[in-house]
Amino acid sequence: MSSEKRKLIVRVAFSLLGFALLGIAFALAVKWRQSAFDESRVAITIDGPRQAMSNQSENYVLICENNNRATLENVEIFLDYGENFVPDPNSFFVKESDRKVKILIGKIKGRGKKEIAFSGKFYAPRKHMVYLNAVLRYHPLGTSAVFEKQGQVGVEIKSSPLTLNVSAPLDAANGNEVEYKVEYENPGEYIFDDLILEAQYPEGFSFSSAESYPDRGNNIWELGDLIAREKGEITIRGNLDGQRNEGKAIKIFLYSNKGGEKVFYGEEERFTKIIVSPLVILQKLNDDEKTNINQGQILNYSLIYRNEGEIGLRDVIITLKIKEPKGNVLDYSRLNPEDGAYDSSTQTIIWRASHIKNLSYLAPGASGEIRFSVPVKEKIDIADKDKKNFIVETIAEIDSPDVPLLLASNKIISSNKLTLKLNSKVILDVLGFYNDSNLKNQGPIPPQVGKETDYAIHWKITNVSNDLENTEVSAFLPPGVKWKGMVYPEKEEDKIEFNPRSNQIIWKIGKLNNGVGIIRPVREISFQVSVVPEEHQKGNPIKLLEKSILSAQDLFTGEKIYLEVKEKNSYLSEDSGLNAQNYNVVSMSEE
Repeated sequence: MSSEKRKLIVRVAFSLLGFALLGIAFALAVKWRQSAFDESRVAITIDGPRQAMSNQSENYVLICENNNRATLENVEIFLDYGENFVPDPNSFFVKESDRKVKILIGKIKGRGKKEIAFSGKFYAPRKHMVYLNAVLRYHPLGTSAVFEKQGQVGVEIKSSPLTLNVSAPLDAANGNEVEYKVEYENPGEYIFDDLILEAQYPEGFSFSSAESYPDRGNNIWELGDLIAREKGEITIRGNLDGQRNEGKAIKIFLYSNKGGEKVFYGEEERFTKIIVSPLVILQKLNDDEKTNINQGQILNYSLIYRNEGEIGLRDVIITLKIKEPKGNVLDYSRLNPEDGAYDSSTQTIIWRASHIKNLSYLAPGASGEIRFSVPVKEKIDIADKDKKNFIVETIAEIDSPDVPLLLASNKIISSNKLTLKLNSKVILDVLGFYNDSNLKNQGPIPPQVGKETDYAIHWKITNVSNDLENTEVSAFLPPGVKWKGMVYPEKEEDKIEFNPRSNQIIWKIGKLNNGVGIIRPVREISFQVSVVPEEHQKGNPIKLLEKSILSAQDLFTGEKIYLEVKEKNSYLSEDSGLNAQNYNVVSMSEE
């Protein structure tokens, strides 16, 4: 091989070697660059206590670690803490919402770490878990890709932020009254808004009354805002049924309800054991289960008693105490205690063996029945707007010196309570006028065949003792009667509707306060109708309105109210400007 060829081969070999080295160098450079960042080498953690007391400040640290060579840019942290944690003011925090803040970090260099300290207080019930969640968002230097990393810490709450105490009797006789007392307090400085207290009653519990009265149903109280150091108390009463030695639990919850989500601040549970007394007494009203009463109603009570024990009981005494605003609801002048003695100073009826023979010795399995009656007043005195929601309570007790000591020491072991709620009395008056001070009527009087005459119809409502809801009055116009579209007062126009297809008029009142027409102005509306009599109607009053119907619901008793008032015609005795000659339809020839 010539020297020239050898030189060429050497040059080609060196060239190939150079290209190979360049390729290796490039591959190493790419690999070096790729190994500069791996998202698995980025971490965020929350360091701090895993248990906390409500109302006490706790300290935490957000730790962001970058174990890459590459720098992380546009780094920011989103800290989500929910409703049960309130962070202390922090200069790093930018508020995103009531439950989230943003922290701007900027850059974290390769092999670098950032720490953000923060503190705050937990507000949650005992044993509740609260979670602090952090999201780290960033992109590596030299790229536009955005990455996220999440971190979380769970904190178990060892005490409640609000004090909640529930008292319940340890023992109760089957069917007798029990009393639960609920006390709540805000011992801290934080204001809890829109609080709700809810009772979950045991099976067999029959609610009778409460102080204060529930806002919804018989077990929900809307407490509103509870400021620092504020406290409150609720007493709940009712009868409790159960089997011997059965445990009955009441649960009380304290929470806020924001956006439909319940945030709990307290929960308590108490048990009552059912024990059985040899003496049993039960009240019934009018031989049915209804516990709502009406003005003018006669209340016929039955007291059924028996000895369910294994031994006879001597000298049994039965008492019944009446609790109500004295003289306000019941007519005591017509009270009939039958074989009992009534003491007006204590509103108590007592039955003894002197008048009921089997009370001297009530044998095992023996029973009896006592009856008495008292009417509800026809007219209830409403002195001011707070005189409403009347309750009549009767507490029957039966006792004997032979009752075992354990049972006798329980004050409610041989008693029974019946709570009656008074329905509101509602009156609907339907009046008609030709001579009306607010609506100007035209046309001949008396009404004439073939000519149009206007009339003003008035609906007037009186409501005595309870607030009403969903109140409305409706009626149909008879054939030939026209709706004129005139309504007084004008503020009622948006509440009255007329359907020309059905000829129905509806006055949608909604809520109606107690005392309307008594201590408040009567609720009244008037509207104008007209009629053109026909020949066959001559000589008689002409019908102006079909029967009027009032419907509503009593907010206190829950009773549905339904009233009907007969049809209205042109016989308008309430119009002092008319006389008997103006009521009946006449022919045109009689004009």
